[in-house]
Amino acid sequence: MKFIVLILTFLISTSLFSQTPEGKEILFEDTVVLPVNFHPSKKYILTICLHGLFGSGKSMAKDFSPYTQYMNMILACPNGNIPDPNRNATKWGNEDSVEYLQMYLTYIKSKYNILGDPFLIGFSQGANQALYTALRDPTLWKTVAILSGGYSDIPKENYPNASLIKLLFISGDTGSGEIYTLKRMNERLELLSPYSKILQIILNGHTHETSTKFAYSILRWYASQSKNFKKSFWIFKGDFMKEYLQGEDEFLNLNYELAYSFFKNSLKLNPVYPPSVFRFAHTSLLTGKTKDFKNNFFTFLELYSKNHELPREPLVRIFEDIRTTLRNDRSLRDHFISYFETYLNENESNLDTIFVAELNYLLSHLHRYSAQFDESNQRVDNALLLYQSMSKKSQDFKDFEVQKKIEIIENL
Repeated sequence: MKFIVLILTFLISTSLFSQTPEGKEILFEDTVVLPVNFHPSKKYILTICLHGLFGSGKSMAKDFSPYTQYMNMILACPNGNIPDPNRNATKWGNEDSVEYLQMYLTYIKSKYNILGDPFLIGFSQGANQALYTALRDPTLWKTVAILSGGYSDIPKENYPNASLIKLLFISGDTGSGEIYTLKRMNERLELLSPYSKILQIILNGHTHETSTKFAYSILRWYASQSKNFKKSFWIFKGDFMKEYLQGEDEFLNLNYELAYSFFKNSLKLNPVYPPSVFRFAHTSLLTGKTKDFKNNFFTFLELYSKNHELPREPLVRIFEDIRTTLRNDRSLRDHFISYFETYLNENESNLDTIFVAELNYLLSHLHRYSAQFDESNQRVDNALLLYQSMSKKSQDFKDFEVQKKIEIIENL
């Protein structure tokens, strides 16, 4: 499951002061993930996620952001406002966090162009806070998802406010922590049911932790409640992240044909999720599906060139695999030399420096295999100039082992 951590895009971590109407300064530490093709003048739905104990805004963002960035949605995940020295973290404090969240909402609205009312999600202790906060002020928090929590004491006079809120209770059913949570959630559900028809979702076999499974179910429910999403929207068609992660598992186990199928299914549900486009191209290459490889290779390079928060390290291997695949097949090699060079001539400006450098380095090898030494030398010179232009402190420089390649070229 480590791949989930690697897919945040347009992520902004901040630690900024804002002022209350009374002039009091308040510190917000949060993680914000903006949607793909974000533009300041455009209006976006706002989702606020509250973490559990031991968690943080960043830990919440990792599982929800792969979906929200394709939903015309800004995902804002604040850290709790109550210091928790025993856990070297922060937490929520029920009444002590209500005003803090109200101020955080005002702060986010001052930074971004927000469409309609916010959607509030909480996990574990953050779910307790979300339910407590919404029942305190149902005119501000009208749609709320309670994930594996919501069991803190709530003033009885606030129970009727549940009639003004769209509520989802969702949890797993496995492990001591989640079994306890489910029991307490059911108690809370019983208390609030006289005032509101609350949907409950239980994911069988799920333990007490956030996941993309939970995120998908929550966001699909929200889309069904919102007028901003039609039934034809991708989230109603299926979970592209589930397919992607299954493909990753098969890829790691070297089951490339099966991985190819999962990545293909992922792209049917979301055709522009960069890691799926990349892995589909990669498995197409490894399984000999030349047409699919060509249709997706430069697409994923352009997507990654636009999304700089995406990790590049997984991309390193594909350039080596292309070279290995084409080394002993003269006809296919000549075809791809022409293909790569034509594309570079027409679209080089759409790609990041590292990708242009890697393509030149790849072409230098392919030309040499074909005994086209002048062309090979020209391409390796191009690669060297591009590598040398890169900052040695950049992640691309480290991931692609650029210093090692510079030394190899200089020793030729």
